[in-house]
Amino acid sequence: MEVNMGKYFFMGQIRSMKFFIIFLIINFLIPGRELLAQCDISLESSITPSCSENPSGSIIINKVTGGKRPFIFRWSNGSTKRSLDKLEAGEYKLSISDADGCVHTQSFNIVYSDPILASIDIDQNSTRVINAGGKKLNFMLFTSGNQLISNKESTDRNTVLNQGEYYYLIVDNSGCSKRLDFLIE
Repeated sequence: MEVNMGKYFFMGQIRSMKFFIIFLIINFLIPGRELLAQCDISLESSITPSCSENPSGSIIINKVTGGKRPFIFRWSNGSTKRSLDKLEAGEYKLSISDADGCVHTQSFNIVYSDPILASIDIDQNSTRVINAGGKKLNFMLFTSGNQLISNKESTDRNTVLNQGEYYYLIVDNSGCSKRLDFLIE
């Protein structure tokens, strides 16, 4: 009997050594019989990087194919959920077991999102946000009382403001944010 390389599991229950030996002989001598069945579990997933300021990475298991339901999920961090969120950067391993005992193991790597490199240039009652990182950002301007003044996608923006305290909340496409407080005198 030729056995292909891969992940395999024994399909049968051993009640006695005599039964096991007969089972082996039948499976090796009768063509078309299989002693081993190949595990064919695969998955589709998506990964979101983590922000450096707070753990926000995620691993979403979108689809599991092959194998026999139900599936049992075991993560290296101890979770048994299908997907993980609020993750710090690092490696996470998942073992998926199916109803027949077949196991698929896969590693995922969460990285930190690039930091938001932005600053404010204040000239009298106007501000200009300088995006030093060059990535696409969303700029939300608020009063110190958390009232939204503007919400724009731009690398830099000029706004005429009255005297007072303000802040920009700058958000990147990964959902990471940076707050820049400033005062117009």
